[in-house]
Amino acid sequence: MTTLFPGAVDSYSVKVDNVTDVMAAHVNDLQDAVVAIETAVIAQAPNPNLLYHSLSRDIWPSGLTFNDVADDSYVAGVWNALWSGNAPDVSGEAAVIDGSKRAIKCLVDTNGTQFGFVQFLLNEDTVPLRGKTLSFSIDAVGFNVTSLRCAILEWTSTADTLTSDVVGTWAAGNPTLATNWAYIGTPATQALSGTTRIKAEGKTVGATTNNLAVFVWTDASENSTDYVRLANAKLEIGLTATAFVSPGSMEERFRVAQLYQKSYNMASDPGAAVSEGESRMTSVIAIAGSAAGTIQYSTSFLVPMYKSPAVTLYASNSGTSGAIRNASVPSDRTGATAFAVSQSGFSAVQISTASANAIAIGDVLAWQYVADGRL
Repeated sequence: MTTLFPGAVDSYSVKVDNVTDVMAAHVNDLQDAVVAIETAVIAQAPNPNLLYHSLSRDIWPSGLTFNDVADDSYVAGVWNALWSGNAPDVSGEAAVIDGSKRAIKCLVDTNGTQFGFVQFLLNEDTVPLRGKTLSFSIDAVGFNVTSLRCAILEWTSTADTLTSDVVGTWAAGNPTLATNWAYIGTPATQALSGTTRIKAEGKTVGATTNNLAVFVWTDASENSTDYVRLANAKLEIGLTATAFVSPGSMEERFRVAQLYQKSYNMASDPGAAVSEGESRMTSVIAIAGSAAGTIQYSTSFLVPMYKSPAVTLYASNSGTSGAIRNASVPSDRTGATAFAVSQSGFSAVQISTASANAIAIGDVLAWQYVADGRL
């Protein structure tokens, strides 16, 4: 018989050779031993989740609502949204799929739209997976969307300098991927019925792969008011997808934070007019209006980032981008940028000539920041 293992435990019939009971008994003993081994292996704990963001926890640091989301732009931390046709709406929905505190919902606005979501693995985490067999799985629910496809992709060009829009040309079924991206295996249509766990199983990583990605997408054009919800994503080493598990809460936050982090509380979107989490200092220098200057103040990131990120400053209490708040006036001083940015933080704030609002010695200054190091 063809084995069902490792997807399930095999079931053997009792063998009789009509010649000798000893031979038959030996074969049956061997079968029993195989079943015992398979049962023990399948009963082991589920494989660890290799993804940075599993869509099972409420970790949406860049915001919860992305109306008419831009193509090739990040949502839900480190999931990149892609589409063809017209911009859909993406949002984080709480407790709509069992096991997930906040799932992705992608709602089509205009007829004739395809969309998908992709998450990348850094080179540091990809290289140890070369030659390994991986499986990807994710929970999906569709409204007037009857099927999806998913895949594990590999990037074979410069490490960590990848094309984030993995789709070169959208098409029904499997899109043509961008140069240097390739499917591992051939994805197939997977029908949706209620909450469906779709899978890409038993995919072996190539010897020259520098970055990996997981990709899930609509394999046909969808129409206005159609939507998909996605949650509980898992990438693991193994021939088959095992039960979903996510990293611990703080571990998953740190995984996301190595790529994207902010000083705001998790519930506050970047640019919110709030003071919680702000950096605050009393200025020891004066900077005249329409004059440049440098404020020496060291800010440490929550966790070290995998590279020096792009940092955007926001004035506390107003949310003005590229500005700091002078709480003593009060007013915003625009033209503010982080200086000497590293993987662990930045050491000063540079002020340009853009604003006529002066800073005096003794003024209280405050700002929030976003550090973006996503691929």
